[in-house]
Amino acid sequence: MKPLTVYGWRGKGHLPALLRRSLEPVQYTSIRYTQRLEDIGAVRSVGSKGDSYDNAAAEAVNSLYKKELINHEGPWQDAGQVTVATAEWVGWYNEDRLHSACRNIPPAEYENAWLIRKGHTIIMPEVKAS
Repeated sequence: MKPLTVYGWRGKGHLPALLRRSLEPVQYTSIRYTQRLEDIGAVRSVGSKGDSYDNAAAEAVNSLYKKELINHEGPWQDAGQVTVATAEWVGWYNEDRLHSACRNIPPAEYENAWLIRKGHTIIMPEVKAS
């Protein structure tokens, strides 16, 4: 509560008007997004209504994507260039990137090893020579 005491509020009475906000812009966006999903009958892939973790994983990957690809490799000439670079980055992220939580092997390789240990059959796509 230290920041609030800077403005003279000591936990009694109403908060100063400076600190009261009825709706944050981020909350509004989240409400609109949720409403749009409901309008088209879509189901959210993770989280539940009011769950603080519902977008955490997506936001983390999006931040990484922006930092590693968009900001680092730009400037971009057009949307097509970004689309191709994004597809390549997603391929690298899933197939080649080493990840410490996966014992420093790529996520796809880790997932396949896990599935094999669980008795699943893995069908690997053929790589066509160019």
